[in-house]
Amino acid sequence: MSMQNRIRLLAALVLALGLDTAHAATFNVTRADDPVPDSCLAGDCSLREAIAATATTPEADTIVLGAGQYRVTRGELAIDGAMTIAAAGSAATRITSSGDYTILHVLPFGALTIQGTEIGTVASVEDFGAGDVIEIARPGERPLLIAFNDETVPEVDLDGGRIVVVPPEEFGEPEKSA
Repeated sequence: MSMQNRIRLLAALVLALGLDTAHAATFNVTRADDPVPDSCLAGDCSLREAIAATATTPEADTIVLGAGQYRVTRGELAIDGAMTIAAAGSAATRITSSGDYTILHVLPFGALTIQGTEIGTVASVEDFGAGDVIEIARPGERPLLIAFNDETVPEVDLDGGRIVVVPPEEFGEPEKSA
C-alpha cells in the first residue's frame, strides 16, 4: 500500500472514530424526593439526578416527570445546558421547595423549556395604580407577585383553568403554567 493510501486510510479512520454519535437522551424521574445525588438509574432517579445526568450528553435532553409532587430540599437546581422538563400536566405535576430559594436556576448558556408543570394557583389580580398584578399562591412558599401583561402572561386559558407565566428575567425562573 502506498504512503498516500495509508494516509487516506488513517485520515478516514480518525474521522470515523472522532464522529460524535451522541444523541439527546430521555431521563425518567422515578423519585419525588431530593436525595444526595448519586446517579440517574432506571427505577432510581430524582429530578436533581436527572438534571445532573443531562451534562453527560451534548444535545438538548428531556426529563420526564410523572404525575405527583416533586419536592426540592437541597437548594436550587442549576440548569447549565439545554433541556426540556416534560410533565404530566399542570393539574397533575408540581415542583415545590422546602426553602426560600429559586427552585430552577437557569445559568448563563443554559436553556430550559418546561412543559406541563404548575407553579401555584392564582390567588388574586390587583390593580395598585401602576398596572395589574397577579398573585400566585404556592403551598408552603411565599406567593409570587407578577405584572399581569402580555409579556409575563402571554396566554390565559379560562376553559382549561390555567395561565402561562413567563417570569421576568430577574426572577431567574423559566416559563411555567399556573
